[in-house]
This record gives sequence, structure tokens and C-alpha cells, in this order.
Amino acid sequence: MSRAIVVYSTRFGNTEKAAKAICEGLKEGGLDCDCKSIKEVAPSDVERYDIILFGAPTHADNIPEEMGRFMESLKQVKLMGKMGAAFDTRYEDAEIGGLSALEDYIKKFGMGLLSPSLPVLLPAGAYRGPLRKNDLAKCKEFGKLIAQKVQV
Repeated sequence: MSRAIVVYSTRFGNTEKAAKAICEGLKEGGLDCDCKSIKEVAPSDVERYDIILFGAPTHADNIPEEMGRFMESLKQVKLMGKMGAAFDTRYEDAEIGGLSALEDYIKKFGMGLLSPSLPVLLPAGAYRGPLRKNDLAKCKEFGKLIAQKVQV
């Protein structure tokens, strides 16, 4: 069985909620999944997984500095050949988020991109949340779809 991890950075808990919903979807889809904050996981821990999903809140149209440092630290481990996906949390009216930065890292690590990235949305100006009404369900479905893709 493939092992998955959802690794995330969060400021106000919205990205954590999205990460947990995605992990729940991965489990319902038949994968063994862990969900950890970047504060709870070391780069060498991430290397043990087959599927790695990265999530971060959008900050100034990018990922937060602490997520960038974490992603840079992953250059020391072997992720080539593993599969990955990304999600971010951002305002519903924001056209640019942290997804492109996370996808760039996935590609730089030599990982395969499993799915188009998922923007998880907050109402415009509601930086503390909550997430839009159906976005946690969207996250769970994203996890299920990824699980289906890797088990085909």
C-alpha cells in the first residue's frame, strides 16, 4: 500500500483544516496517510512516503517564509520519483496564490505532479477564515481523487 503524507504550514488554522480534510479523503480512497505541520516533521521523515502533498497559506502571492525554508530543507533528501500535489489557502478573489511556488518545488525535487493544484478559498478579506462553505468537502474529494489516481 502506498503511504501518503500531507505536510502543511498554517497561520490561523485554515490550511490545517484543509490538510486534515485532504488526508481524510486519501484514507477513504484507500491510502495510509499522515497529516503533519512543518513544525512536526523533519525532512528525513518526508522521504519515507511515496506520495507527498504540500499545503500553505498564500502570503503576498507566494508561500510564507517558513514554508519556503522547509521546502528548501527538502533538497537534502531524495524525493525523485515520488508523487506530489499542492494546495493553498487564499482569498476567493485572489488570482495568484502559493500554488505555483509549491509546484515548482515538486518539479525541482524530480517528483511527478499527481493532479492540478487545489486552491482552497476564504471569503475576500477574511484572513482568519472561515473557509468558504463547501471548500472542506472539495478538499476531501481532492484527496479521494488522488488516491484513485495512484491505485490505478
